Order: sequence, then structure tokens, then C-alpha cells
Amino acid sequence: MKNQIILTIALLMIGIVSSAQKLPDWIVNKPTPTNSTYLYVVESATGQTEMQARNRAIGEVFRSTAMRIGQPIDSEEINRALQRGTEYYVISSQYNVPINKVCEYTDNKTLPCRVYVLCQVAKAGNIRVEFDDFNACFEGANKYFADEALYADGFSISQNGKKLSDHEIRTMFANSNSYSLYDEGMRSADIDFETIEGWSQGLGIPSITVGVIFQGVFWPLYGKANKDAKDYKYRIDTHQYYDYQDHQYLQKLYDENLEKAEKYKRFAKTGLWLIGGGAVLMIAENLMEKAIISSGKAKIRKAVNLYNNGRMYSQSVEINYGLTGNGIYLTLSF
Repeated sequence: MKNQIILTIALLMIGIVSSAQKLPDWIVNKPTPTNSTYLYVVESATGQTEMQARNRAIGEVFRSTAMRIGQPIDSEEINRALQRGTEYYVISSQYNVPINKVCEYTDNKTLPCRVYVLCQVAKAGNIRVEFDDFNACFEGANKYFADEALYADGFSISQNGKKLSDHEIRTMFANSNSYSLYDEGMRSADIDFETIEGWSQGLGIPSITVGVIFQGVFWPLYGKANKDAKDYKYRIDTHQYYDYQDHQYLQKLYDENLEKAEKYKRFAKTGLWLIGGGAVLMIAENLMEKAIISSGKAKIRKAVNLYNNGRMYSQSVEINYGLTGNGIYLTLSF
């Protein structure tokens, strides 16, 4: 009887501990997007490994997205997309829909295990999506994780409300995949954009200025020379001349003004090219800067997600129990 009581208590403790870890809040209550370009999708799936369960869960995101946009998507396309990392695309004959995985959670370590994924998904196809950073992946899952989790804000990383130094972050990320991602992201922040901007403006602004001057000077000259050439041509065609010598003189004036008009037109077109080239150079520099910064922030965010995932899984509860000569033993490892 005593052994039965001990066994019952042990099994109850096992059940309590195994169910003690609360699911993250985002599984039950999907977050609200901060803009109208995307929405949040939560899907889950089981598998014999975490990788298998994760891929199946992401596959479910693909399928639900394809149904929402009314476009079929085959399994081969899903498999190709899964090779790209944490940023995916639903591609069909008509739509390109970005999908960004921001959180994942493994419910347990037993087989089959269940993995939940939280994804930001474009609200419609072929639109410019403004995904925002989401830093609440582990809030509500466990107070320890909420306190110890890292949070990315652009190129800054904080923990429990404290902004971490570069040295602290590199120490925490040492010997992990997070380190290389963080290093690549921070290199984007270290680029001297002011020098690049100054270089593009140093070429772009003078180019636009010279182009405007060319336009202001040569378009009026082209207009006058072209008008005079047309007038002389009209007089020749309508025989408004006195004799052969006068006809030759009108022909000479027509040829000269036509040549001037073509020359002024080339200069005026050159002005247009200078204006357009200068504007394109400055716009391209601005777009390149934004793309580099966005890519850098995305790498920082991925580094943080990798670190948080590693911390979360390393803190899983391990339960060992068995029989001894004195009864049943139960060991909890945190």
C-alpha cells in the first residue's frame, strides 16, 4: 500500500511538472499587426523530430496562406521555400507573398513533438510589406525565459529592460550561430553611410545643376533655330523668293538653322540625361542605404531568436525516476 501511494504521488508529480510550462501567449492570443500590410498566422504540427515538426508547421502556414489568396501551391514549392531560412515566400503564377517566421515553440521533448510557429504574412500578394520587429516570443511561456530572453530593437539588444553592450552580447553569443549573424548585422550598422551619401550628392547635385542649366539655355535656342528653319523651308516650298540666287540664300539659311537646331537639341537632351542620372544616383543611394540597414536589423533579430530558442530548449525540465530498494526515486533536472 505504501509503495502504491509513493508511486501515485510520483506519477502525479510527473504530470504536474510536465504540464507546468505554460504555452506562450502568442499561441493563444495572436498579436495585432502595427500596420495594414501584414497579418499574424499561428500554425502547429507534430513530427518525429523538431525539424520535421517545424517544417510541417511552416508548411501549414503556406497552405493556409495559399487558401486565403486563392492560389494553389504544391509541395515542391513549399520544400524549396523551406530551404531559404526564416524568411519565406509563397510563389504562384500570379502572386509573391512574403512570410516571415518570428517565433517558434516546442511543446514537449517527447515523440512525436509538437512545434508551434508564429509568422508575419503579407496581407495580399505583390505588395510592399512593412514587417515590424516582434519581441514577445517567450513572454508568458515561463517567467525565467521572459526575464532572460533577449529583445532586438534595430541594432540594439536588451535583456530584462537593460541595454546590453557589444562586449556583453558577443560574450553571450560566443560559440553559437548567433555570433556570426550578429557580427554580420553590426557590420551593416558600421558602414559609413554619410560618406556614401556625400559621394552620391557630390556627383548627383552637380549633375542635376548642370542639367538644369543645359535645359534652360539650349531648349530655347533649339526652339528658335527650329522655328527659323521651318520658316525658311516654308518660303522655299511656296516659292517666296525673287530669283535663283535668293533661292540659294534661303536654302543656306535653312540648312544652317536646321544644323543649329539639331546641335541645340543634343545639348538639351544631354541636360535631361544629367538631371535624370543625378536623381537616379541619389535615389539609388537612399534605397541601398535602407536595404543594407533593413538587412542588418533582420540579421540581429535572427541572432536573438536563435539565442532565445537555445536558452529555452536548454532549460527544459528533465525527469528521471525508477525503483530502488527503498522505493521509488524521482529526480527533476532544470
